Amino acid sequence: MKKNLKTLNLLLISFIFICQQKCYAAGIGASSTIAKFFFAMFGVIVSSLAIFLGLKIYQKFILKTNVKFDNIDYDKTLQSPKDFKEAVNLFLDKTNK
Repeated sequence: MKKNLKTLNLLLISFIFICQQKCYAAGIGASSTIAKFFFAMFGVIVSSLAIFLGLKIYQKFILKTNVKFDNIDYDKTLQSPKDFKEAVNLFLDKTNK
């Protein structure tokens, strides 16, 4: 997995470098503020997509095998207790004591 991430990172860096070189050759001039801003936003988008895809892959392959969904009690609500006695009872129910 780490090797794939390193390869992806190298590909993204080389892609950005090639885009910058083509902008210089075309005379756009990446030294202008607007061009630098768009290069930065492109980097943010690419990084966000890489993180999103990495987390989706992690959720699909690794997390699915480690988390057991049989132990989750869907009948209990997530409402907070209204008084102290209810809070103590909720705590005792969750700790099975």
